[in-house]
Amino acid sequence: MSAESTVQLAYDIATRDGTLTADAQMKNVIVQKDAQGIWVQKRGGLRPYQIQAAMQSLGMMGYNGQLYALFGNGAGSNACLISTSGATATPIAIPAAANVTDFQSVTSNTGGVSTIKCLFGIWTFNGSAFTQVAAPPGTGAWGMAYLDGTYYTLSGDTLYASAYGDPTTWPGLNVITLNKSYGIGVAIVSHLAYVITFLDNGMQCFYDAAISPGAPLAQVQNGAYSIGCFAGESIASYEDVMYWCARDGDGRACIGSLNGLTYARISTPAIDRILDRQGFLLQGSIFGQCVTTQGKPCYLLTLTVPQITLCYDIKDGLWTYWTSMVSGSELAFNGYFCGSAGVSTGYLSSYNSFLLGLNDGIIYTLDNGTYSDNSQVINVLIQTNSSDSGTYAVKFVAAAYLHGDTYPGNINVTYSNDDYQTWAVSRTINMSTQKKQLIRVGSYRKRAWQISTTQNYSFRAMSLELDFAPTGADNQ
Repeated sequence: MSAESTVQLAYDIATRDGTLTADAQMKNVIVQKDAQGIWVQKRGGLRPYQIQAAMQSLGMMGYNGQLYALFGNGAGSNACLISTSGATATPIAIPAAANVTDFQSVTSNTGGVSTIKCLFGIWTFNGSAFTQVAAPPGTGAWGMAYLDGTYYTLSGDTLYASAYGDPTTWPGLNVITLNKSYGIGVAIVSHLAYVITFLDNGMQCFYDAAISPGAPLAQVQNGAYSIGCFAGESIASYEDVMYWCARDGDGRACIGSLNGLTYARISTPAIDRILDRQGFLLQGSIFGQCVTTQGKPCYLLTLTVPQITLCYDIKDGLWTYWTSMVSGSELAFNGYFCGSAGVSTGYLSSYNSFLLGLNDGIIYTLDNGTYSDNSQVINVLIQTNSSDSGTYAVKFVAAAYLHGDTYPGNINVTYSNDDYQTWAVSRTINMSTQKKQLIRVGSYRKRAWQISTTQNYSFRAMSLELDFAPTGADNQ
């Protein structure tokens, strides 16, 4: 049997134990398909657009057709208008009581205000100042929903509704008790024409039934699921589909989606193993967002422990992961968007799409023509499955050719012949030459390849083509 000579580079994460040391993986890339085949392409980089004082990013909110970035935590927090020129804007102080990380914005045309919620209360914003709403109920769960003129919050197993068009008034009768078997409320969001309540072990979907007096909502028929939510901050939407870190029937973490009101589990066993192994709920926080890079929409789930960002390719269903170099250390992706509850697609305006730096006070654009993150390298890595190329006979590799784009940079290539235990000395392919090759690349029965680059250039490649030397009886 002859050996298969082509090694594809596009691989879903296939970690066998959740450690991301063995098996296939791709880092800081996305996949593109065309008539020629499947390409692996470097993601866009974070380009600084506007710089504020270095503080924790809290999210973004809209008001009167303008966009504000929210920074800080407690005293010193502020809201900064994102200017069209990119110049540093004069911050507007956020009350010190808003000591939060789950800062959510709901924009309403009613009364010309934006209404924002955090763990400790609700504030309204009129373009120049924040005013705290006196004693609002139901601020325990993440987020706040808005539907047809009414605001909704969640605490424990109780849903609260505001007076129509008035986020400062919450009538005592405007409450709905949720299914107690689903546990405690985790998050509440707006989704299409519905209000979705997420609890520990289930979720319930409501529509505007115009009920009066009382909360105007009624549960959608068959609109309850035994699928919970681990963290409200993981919820994000792209177009009409919502994504979040769910709790399955066994109480374990997975990634789910809600297309309309149809639930699907989108995480693979390998992704579930990563979530399960890291024990991230005990070790650090998580948050989700949706972004678009190189024309591909992606759902990103950032795990602050172990400092990686899992990336789901919404179009093609592949899982990769992203990182950023920050002050010389490789950490989770340093871009963050958090807007209206359940809507985290980045803010698209007539002039740009924005993300916030996690802690540096910088407003970024995710730019396809930028190949670094704020002048820090982007560490691209492609690791293949360990394969015997279709035959367990020993293969002698006379040469390996990379099918990829031409640019004035290099990539590094290495391989493992012992199931990812050790790696050969890395070698370099010059990407500016017509024939991108390595010669005399050793022998193997099974081999995993690894391609990497940190250079400030674009990168796009399709496959490795192996030129095998003739074999005989002595290498069977």
